[in-house]
Amino acid sequence: MRLLNTSTLRLETFTDERSAPPYVILSHTWEKEITFGDIKNWASSGWLEKQGAQKVRQSAEQARLDNLQYIWIDTLCIDKSSSAELSEAINSMFKWYECSAVCYAYLFDITGEKGSSIRGCKWLSRGWTLQKLIAPARVRFYNMHWYYIGTRNSLAEDLQSITGIDYVLLHNFEDEDDIDPRCLLDPMASRPETKIQDILASISIASRMFWASGRQTTRSEEAAYCLMGLFSVNIPLLYGEGGKAFARLQEEIIKVTTDTSILVFADMCRSPTNVLAPEPKAFALRLPAVLEWNIDRPRMLFEKDRITLEVILCATSMRNDTSNTHFSNSYLSDSLRSRIGESGDPEGEPSLFYAVLDGSFDDDNLARPAILVRQEHDSTYRREHHDELYRVHAGTLSKSNPTFALYGGKNPAAILPRRPSAALIREC
Repeated sequence: MRLLNTSTLRLETFTDERSAPPYVILSHTWEKEITFGDIKNWASSGWLEKQGAQKVRQSAEQARLDNLQYIWIDTLCIDKSSSAELSEAINSMFKWYECSAVCYAYLFDITGEKGSSIRGCKWLSRGWTLQKLIAPARVRFYNMHWYYIGTRNSLAEDLQSITGIDYVLLHNFEDEDDIDPRCLLDPMASRPETKIQDILASISIASRMFWASGRQTTRSEEAAYCLMGLFSVNIPLLYGEGGKAFARLQEEIIKVTTDTSILVFADMCRSPTNVLAPEPKAFALRLPAVLEWNIDRPRMLFEKDRITLEVILCATSMRNDTSNTHFSNSYLSDSLRSRIGESGDPEGEPSLFYAVLDGSFDDDNLARPAILVRQEHDSTYRREHHDELYRVHAGTLSKSNPTFALYGGKNPAAILPRRPSAALIREC
């Protein structure tokens, strides 16, 4: 791990974030930037006269005012010419942010000063800045002239409204105007005992994906790389793979969770071969955080183009039985329209079921999101209408959880269920 000395403006190397002295993280959007090569070739590069030098000098000056001797800046502390170093850095970034004394969020397009809203700034629309907003113990915002705007705490309500991130993550830490002196000796000293990863683990996958659904990255594969820390997983970096990276990210998440909300997405491209979401944008339907789900169920299993998992299945013919389970005729978002009740109405088709997933709704905490699946073999199902999600009332759902394989491939083949009662549906 390299850090820039705020006094000498020279890079120094440390074994890892734990062995490093207290440091600042600079979070910013890239414009004309100073690079690792500029700092390394100090004499010949003349970097202090380049356009991006002012940001480096001013962030270093602010760090010195906060009695912090080191700062980490992504554009110049990583040698991006080394693929191995770049991969290690991206896989370590969340830890680096978490262990920092403070993060400075520099908003080049905001002129307002203390207490001003930061709505509309580019920083809040970028994929890489999401984990910088969540992981550090403290985040302080500065405008284009390096005038102080506020902290993550003081701006928490505005940030929640803009980003959809749960309030507990934005207002959970001691993040006041003055930096706690204890963090100058140990950045983690003044942080609550509850670790950020423990809080994230209590929030549904769909909710965390929602935070990223409206953000952009320069490269399509970076939409996956910038989310690894939010899910405590690591994947190799393969620049040039495009959207395959997001599929690999979801496969890694499936290995470590029982949360089926990873399937609560609507693919507007209606791709029948995708069992996983094609991009974060597919999770743009807002669901409240799920703090508990059935952690005792077997983990999901992903193999090639299928997922084996436990869910509750409900026959579509039960939709209008108000004494049992009620199905609404609406999507989770006003921007989408359900096909139920139109031509091709699934009601009554014996091979169609609602697969009830983890999640809840603001207006009814007993309602659960569901996807429509078609049975193709005893324990093999394929999702129907990838651009649709359904609402199921959970008040009288069966407590038994059948296991089935959900396919996305063109030629599904049946597999044996984990339990003999794999596809039992409660009949009332």
